[in-house]
Amino acid sequence: MSLRLPCFSIITALLFCAGGVSAAAAQAADHNAAEEAIRTSAMKYVEALAAGDSQAMLGMWAAGGDVVDPLGNSRPATEVIPEAAAARIEAAGNGQANSTPPKLIDNSIRFITDDVAIEDGRVEADGEGGTARQGRFTAIWVKQGDQWKLASLREVQLQGHPGAMLDGLDWMVGKWLGETGGAKFEVSARWNEKHTFLIRDLTVTVDGKTVVNGQQRIGIDPASGQIRSWMHDQDGGHGEGVWTKHGDTWVVQATGVTPDGRRTTGTNIYRPEGPDKFLWKSLGATAAGQAMPDFEIQLERNGSTATAN
Repeated sequence: MSLRLPCFSIITALLFCAGGVSAAAAQAADHNAAEEAIRTSAMKYVEALAAGDSQAMLGMWAAGGDVVDPLGNSRPATEVIPEAAAARIEAAGNGQANSTPPKLIDNSIRFITDDVAIEDGRVEADGEGGTARQGRFTAIWVKQGDQWKLASLREVQLQGHPGAMLDGLDWMVGKWLGETGGAKFEVSARWNEKHTFLIRDLTVTVDGKTVVNGQQRIGIDPASGQIRSWMHDQDGGHGEGVWTKHGDTWVVQATGVTPDGRRTTGTNIYRPEGPDKFLWKSLGATAAGQAMPDFEIQLERNGSTATAN
């Protein structure tokens, strides 16, 4: 008996081990099949994007899915997808896009549970002049019934040049004039040579006398990946702002210091109103903790829109 017990124990252990290997192998097989299904769905998704087929794209989303842009802004997929599809169709109509689907490159898939997977990778698409542009993305897939659907997508940011995230500000380039409350505003904007900063010069005059003369640089903060601005005026004041886009409107949360040392806060809003006008609002501004009046001004384009160094 004493000789048989260890043998029995070994056989039992081997049986359990064999069962464990079989279970692991079965799980690996399931994940391989699921990975193949996800990759197939991902390819169908980019094909639908290339075709501007919003219904096909939305059919691959789980209810409540969201898209998070490169600046961290989250929007429902049901809002973002029709816009993306319409933009693709418009670009194709203008000769700015073709029907070739973007290429998925180096995308990897890992499983959090049997029903949740995360896909990381890169995407490549043809840009203007045939130049390839690349970006990175992260997608969360969930299994619903026998289908894998998108639950969240960290939006692809295509990089055709170092300042590609700034392209949404291209409409600001040029010279702009406006007047409010007896003050005349002149704003001129141009890109630097590498398109990494939008440089804006601001002059405000009252009764022919300059009361504000400053320069602002808008670029991508490498530390945070956000669009930020830095401004200095001729009297020594300075400020910073964080820019986010909501539809066609840019919202800037600004802080600064006046030449006499007072700290300032406020929200600036910029909204284009056609190709040659834009609205600028300043809301909720404070200086040294004291509320400042809101103001609103419409500026009109006057002069060249060409880029410059």
